[in-house]
Amino acid sequence: MEEIYREENISKYTYRINEEENEMFLFELILKKFSQTKNLKLRRTKNSRNGKLIGLEDNIKYEDIKKIIVSAIDINNPNKDINAECTLNHSNKHTLILQNNIFIEFFESNGLLESNYNIINI
Repeated sequence: MEEIYREENISKYTYRINEEENEMFLFELILKKFSQTKNLKLRRTKNSRNGKLIGLEDNIKYEDIKKIIVSAIDINNPNKDINAECTLNHSNKHTLILQNNIFIEFFESNGLLESNYNIINI
């Protein structure tokens, strides 16, 4: 009679994580100032279709910025790029734009500029 040995380290469960392809976006923001000083250029990589682009930690004064140009590229599909631009509305401290499959809001918080984004159907 032949003995059958059971290996103790084999699990009877199989784990599988159904992940979508990793989303990654490269953003470039050009912030044009009212004064003739050098414009600010920010680059961000984000692994989500929505989130924060500019935060309080960036320490950008809201009143200094006149216009913002946003470019974004989907790293997984570089042929589809997103471009948007807007002039900040300083009278109500809040500006919304919806252009070329991206929704962006710019707003003032404690005198500083903040921004959130949401990429739609790219």
